[in-house]
Amino acid sequence: MRKSKVMVALLAVFVMFALTAGTMSAAPQKAKKQETKQPEKVYIPKQIKALMTEGLATRQGRQDIPFEIFRTLHLPAQMNFHMVFFFKVKNSDLGYTVSPAGDSVMAKFHIFLQLLQPDEKGGLKIYKEIYVPGEFQEPAEGYVPDEAPWYSVGLPLPAGKYTLAMAITSPDLQKAGINYHDFELTGIDPSQTSLSTSSVLFIKDLQQMPTPDQTVKVYKGMFTYSVLQFSPNIDFIVSLGENIEIFYFIFGAKTTEAAEGTQPKSDIQVSYEVQDLQGKAQIKYQAQAYDFSLISQALPMKQTVLIKDDKGERQEQRDLPAGQYQLVMNITDKISGNTLEVKAPFEVK
Repeated sequence: MRKSKVMVALLAVFVMFALTAGTMSAAPQKAKKQETKQPEKVYIPKQIKALMTEGLATRQGRQDIPFEIFRTLHLPAQMNFHMVFFFKVKNSDLGYTVSPAGDSVMAKFHIFLQLLQPDEKGGLKIYKEIYVPGEFQEPAEGYVPDEAPWYSVGLPLPAGKYTLAMAITSPDLQKAGINYHDFELTGIDPSQTSLSTSSVLFIKDLQQMPTPDQTVKVYKGMFTYSVLQFSPNIDFIVSLGENIEIFYFIFGAKTTEAAEGTQPKSDIQVSYEVQDLQGKAQIKYQAQAYDFSLISQALPMKQTVLIKDDKGERQEQRDLPAGQYQLVMNITDKISGNTLEVKAPFEVK
């Protein structure tokens, strides 16, 4: 089984940039002497902020523009996390319109993010507010009003408990969809005594950007992490005969002491196996060794089948048949001895 070209070609990029992703916008600024008090910057208009507060207690949001936060992903960013929210919204609800020439469709909208944290009295206090402009244009051919493609927004956050209040509005703020998501970020503590992983993703494509994003942006059908731009197989549906490439991060793996000027290394072993939903092995792979906790691994979806016929007995490689499966990963940190089993369901069709 070959190692991923992503890990071979971009390991230096991961080491140099991935562990500092987002720190520039999250790092505290040095205090500057101010002669006059500056007016507070408004990231969320008052009427939208009021709607966010209105549904916060019950987590029941406004549905003028219905949308769903269906998945999240957290990855390390130095002492912070890079947190990605994936959401789906129907084309017609987002306000796509056909251009005068009829050859393209365009949508403009606003996204407002309000991050809240528990306060000392058991309530919630605002930690951060962010405005994200949204504008997309694409060919009119293939546009389906009732389709609900997925989008992503990613931002740096330190460890802690959070509630996200997210609003998507029309350009004039007259229509608004509001959703809430509670989450907790843990897993960078060096004293962690167990293993955990980020969400396991199947990657369709990966591109390198010249520089990391300096502001929070919204992407359609992709997400970014440092200087890397990922196009994941978000539905975990694999075409017959298609191989997969997985991507994830292992939290809690110990590292060796590194000499000055060198990166500390992990000693991780992962055994991969494709099973059917009854737990029967369909494909077994040779165990893989890694010296870094950020993993990208290519896995061919080929079964080794024993053939017996009038020509004799032989082994043959065949595509994994259509059906429901799970990728089972048994992770061992050989430095600490800690182990973890992770399962990622997927479908071949």
